[in-house]
Amino acid sequence: MQDAHRPTYAYGPFHIDPAARRLLRDGQEVPLEAKVFDLILLLVEQRAQAVGKQALVDALWGPRPVTDAALSQLVFKARRALDDDGERQAVIRTVYGRGLQWVAPVSVVAQDAPAAARKTRQRGPWRVAGAIALAVLVLGTAAAGWMAFAPHGPPPAPPRERLALLPVANDTGDPHLDWTAHGLPGLVAGLLESEPALDVVDPQQIEQAMGYAAPAGGDVRSRVGPATAADVVVDGRLRKLPGGLFALRLALSGPAFADRTAFEVTDTDLGALGMAAAARLRRALDLAPTAPVLGQRPHDAYLAQTYARGMDQALHGEWKAAIPYFLVVAQGEPRFAWARLMLAQAQADTDQPAAARQAFAALLDDAAKAGDPRLAAHVLGAQLASAINRHDDAEALRLSTQALAAAERADDPDVLAQALIGTARIDARLGHPEAALRFLARARQVVDRHHLAQWRGSLANAQAFVAYARGDAEAGIAAAREQLQADEALGDERGAAIARFNLANALDDDRQPLQALPLLVSTWQWAATHREVPLQVAAGNLLASIVYDQGAFDRVRSVSETVARLAQAQDNRFMQARMLGLLAGSDYFAGQTGEALAAAHRARLLVQDDPDPEAALDQLLNEAFVALRAAPATLPALQDVADRLGGRSATTVVRWHVAMMHALAAAVRGDRAAAHAAFAAAGQAPADLRAAFALQIALTTADDALAGEVLRAYDPLQKQASADTLRLYAAWATRHGDATLAQRARAALGEARQAALAALGNLASG
Repeated sequence: MQDAHRPTYAYGPFHIDPAARRLLRDGQEVPLEAKVFDLILLLVEQRAQAVGKQALVDALWGPRPVTDAALSQLVFKARRALDDDGERQAVIRTVYGRGLQWVAPVSVVAQDAPAAARKTRQRGPWRVAGAIALAVLVLGTAAAGWMAFAPHGPPPAPPRERLALLPVANDTGDPHLDWTAHGLPGLVAGLLESEPALDVVDPQQIEQAMGYAAPAGGDVRSRVGPATAADVVVDGRLRKLPGGLFALRLALSGPAFADRTAFEVTDTDLGALGMAAAARLRRALDLAPTAPVLGQRPHDAYLAQTYARGMDQALHGEWKAAIPYFLVVAQGEPRFAWARLMLAQAQADTDQPAAARQAFAALLDDAAKAGDPRLAAHVLGAQLASAINRHDDAEALRLSTQALAAAERADDPDVLAQALIGTARIDARLGHPEAALRFLARARQVVDRHHLAQWRGSLANAQAFVAYARGDAEAGIAAAREQLQADEALGDERGAAIARFNLANALDDDRQPLQALPLLVSTWQWAATHREVPLQVAAGNLLASIVYDQGAFDRVRSVSETVARLAQAQDNRFMQARMLGLLAGSDYFAGQTGEALAAAHRARLLVQDDPDPEAALDQLLNEAFVALRAAPATLPALQDVADRLGGRSATTVVRWHVAMMHALAAAVRGDRAAAHAAFAAAGQAPADLRAAFALQIALTTADDALAGEVLRAYDPLQKQASADTLRLYAAWATRHGDATLAQRARAALGEARQAALAALGNLASG
């Protein structure tokens, strides 16, 4: 808390607020990693002089060893956040031999926050709280755990009663009313959601729990109460009465009821029936009577039924079909925030990301004006999940801070557990495993305290993210197995499918791709059947990548095409580019060089503006590989692109990507010395990739010297080389007249292919 009385600093449109640990531009927060903000603040506070490299490392990392690349990446991110770069150096200048210095003009603002910052706080107070919470958490595990749960302010409100509404049994005999099974409970849940004394379990969690396997000696529904930690479980039956009446009988069970309490409501309109059921539930639970959210106008029952039909579509995963229903309700009754939230979720999970962003923003504004932290927490939780699924790491990092603060204010353990686990995942993915572990520790406390068994598998899932960030394949395998066991114990098929994917991913990291394939096939088929698009995209990506390297891509080409289509609908450009890159490689080795070049070029354009230049450089190398044969005249232009991308980062991976591009361009020019020098500079590239590119250069330019040097250190027949490298090796040996070597390479390729086909089993494309 030592920052509380430090001044803020203004530079152009920017304000640096140490107390809130935020960088604002024109009053809007710029999302930053913690160390990037620390670097900016350190430099602006010591702007009178240059700060040496060792002083920077000591201040930001302490005694931990740090690479030059890590510091360079931090400086790059700081400059980018301030609209600066390594060429202009208008804000942060590199002073040769002395370090870094802040050189832009700065004005020191009074200790109170600038007007722009005050405006931002008023629009969403949880944003400030989230930034402070994150600053506290990075101090250390013990301090973070204590500060997060230390009592402060007025005593906490008594815990809300937790209500789970099960699907309704349709006993009308009319299959056209099957939508009421999920639609009516979804409607009642939406009408009760704003009740401050009640915690309504998300209908999507109920639907997930209803899919759990039945326990021995019980039915599936007996899982729902323990799985969701519900105090009251409500199930119902819908039947027809004479005179066009419908009767809905609801029964309540739980520790507060000695016997099952039941009541029945009747009406000729199913929407009105759901509204009446919500009012009766309020009385049964001794809640203060309130007017139904949808009011009492003549068309309210129609809107209620429309919302119920939308919920039925959403709970079956038919998000696109649900959009028209939610849109009608949102337009007809804008006060019904939960209809607008479901609409935004449906748009985010389909092909309307821009509309979803606008809808989420409007909901957050309304939540701030109404002082409704529960609505804000639900909105931010949905946004965070969407950003994580889209691999939009910068957006997810920004949202995680806000989602955590809102969840804590809302006192909703479900939303808090979701936010903590999501934050741990994104921190791990951004290479901050220690911070991720701290958030995981808090999440476990919430899960244990509130008996939220349904989140135990997700905890292990996030632990796998941490293991991946640390490069610890063994720990990743253990975490995935733990998740699988937790979800199978609960009967959670969806969680188990995710766990199988994580286990496959960990096995592949541990160089056990063939063991991963059966798990991926199972995950792919389950996700396709249940329309779990993010999981299907992730499983399809890894499945297609492994099978491509094994030389059996023709068997899964339809999988790759499906993933590309789904990723496009989700506006996930990273995955689109991944699939287009595989399709380009397949076309190239099938002799379709024109189609391959076009696909590789489209893949590169999809990610050329990605904040991480490695993604663009990966696809750029794919394009250059094909262009070396199909369009060698384009190599100088591609080298220029690589140089521009390389200027955005100085990591080892970026450097060898750029060096490899220089080697290809030099080979096309016939400058062997430059090609060999550049190839040597790419010495930290994966050995299999270096071999493939050296062979490609040899086959297209007749320069065998480079291939000879690389192959002396890397034998594709002894190193489990990829299918691409084996194909190139066979062609190279054939050109040299070595039929025996060529045959051995083709045999190795055939063995890898057969092993992959055996592991794939009876794969359906989905």
